[in-house]
Amino acid sequence: MKKVKQLLWDNIISILALAGFIILISTILFPCILPEGKEFEAIIGVLIFFFGVLYNVLTYKISADKFSKELFNEFNKRFDEINEELNNILSGKFTSFSGSNRTEYDVIIDYLNLCSEECYWFKKGRIDIKVWNSWKKGMLHYLKHENFIDVVDKQREEEDSYYGLYKELNL
Repeated sequence: MKKVKQLLWDNIISILALAGFIILISTILFPCILPEGKEFEAIIGVLIFFFGVLYNVLTYKISADKFSKELFNEFNKRFDEINEELNNILSGKFTSFSGSNRTEYDVIIDYLNLCSEECYWFKKGRIDIKVWNSWKKGMLHYLKHENFIDVVDKQREEEDSYYGLYKELNL
């Protein structure tokens, strides 16, 4: 169902153009459906309606794309901030950074929170499926690793607080 919805959304401009063209042609070819003497006004009304809908859809798409880009940038920035710590946990070389009191547990919890937010926005349709699949592979790379598994398993009990992340990743 998501694929059909995405396909329709990706092609909404073409669909609207086709619908507008069909409505316009039918008003021209079948003047009997129009009030007598008002054909021109009806055609102009159809065009105004069509371009109004088209403008609103384009504005919405631009706004949705802008929001998706903001989410993408924010999530990548947050990941970059903990990436080195995550890799150190993977390699077993984690130490507190620059006198920070952050533990491995804290870093993994921060990462789980980031992943759950990404999952939430994906489910809301704000993150593209290609981006999600890429992020999902990265999540599984970390969360299934032996150095993460104890915290991940412990947090599974709190599944509801992670917006269905565990279910989405089949953890």
